[in-house]
Amino acid sequence: MSYLTGYLRAQTNNLAGDIHVLNAKIRELRALRAEDAQEILDLNFTLDQLRAHHASEQALRISMMEELDRIHGADKNPFRKQAYKDADAMRIPSGDRKGEVVTKADHIYVSKFAEMFKKFAPKYQNTPNWKKFLHEQISY
Repeated sequence: MSYLTGYLRAQTNNLAGDIHVLNAKIRELRALRAEDAQEILDLNFTLDQLRAHHASEQALRISMMEELDRIHGADKNPFRKQAYKDADAMRIPSGDRKGEVVTKADHIYVSKFAEMFKKFAPKYQNTPNWKKFLHEQISY
């Protein structure tokens, strides 16, 4: 066997070993991809559940406010009253009612939103405060 033949045979053996290592890595990555795909499906399912819960809670809130309006009258509904003595203490920061006076119902909503943002803040370090987190398209 010549030097060249020996060299080529060694290279072939090395490449064959590399192929086995690469195939093992491909199998490992396929398994990880399958796990990630399942996690994405689970997260999408959870997100859809949360969207359904949110829509249901919103419908319930609207229905309850309408019932309170019917019982007390729209002008005497305790949750439609101004939340702060000074009307300019806080205004609605965004959405369809941007700039309007905050009602007691709004105060409850915004307070809880700000509280929940504290839990999310470490995940969204590019968002400096809850007002930025409250997307302009959200209307409450």
